[in-house]
Amino acid sequence: MKLNHRIQALALGFAVVAAGGLSVALAEDAVQSPAANTKQEHAWGGKHHGKHGGKHKGCGAMKQLGLSEAQKTKLQESHKAFREQNAAAIESMKAKHQQLRQLGKDPANDAQRKQLREQLKEEGKALRVKREASMQGILTPEQQKRWETLKQECKAKHMAKRAERKSADKQPK
Repeated sequence: MKLNHRIQALALGFAVVAAGGLSVALAEDAVQSPAANTKQEHAWGGKHHGKHGGKHKGCGAMKQLGLSEAQKTKLQESHKAFREQNAAAIESMKAKHQQLRQLGKDPANDAQRKQLREQLKEEGKALRVKREASMQGILTPEQQKRWETLKQECKAKHMAKRAERKSADKQPK
């Protein structure tokens, strides 16, 4: 008998908690303004979104350059102009990424996947070179040197994490 009372009490407790949580969630949705659901702007003009809360996985190299406000503004404008000028190329790359995902891991599609990866690699490199060239006119010579050093550090850090992931994947579970 006591066991039945405990089960009923637990069930009632869960129902109360669930109902309270649902009402709180509904109240929060009702209070939230439409602006709260829009993408937030970064200080450098970009936008973040997604499940990572806007945290980029980069090294934070731009923050370490000690940019002036004028330089930040010029970089923002340059970035915006670059994205507008290269919108077609960026959309083309997105479409190729989608094609890669659709091909799956079927061995029959290996040649096509390899070709798409090579195209994406070349197009991405060309865009990065173009973007960096536009950025170099804004940075001082000292900042340019520091930028090159930071790029190398970020690349080394990325490669170390990549190797760590690969070695973790190869370990038996």
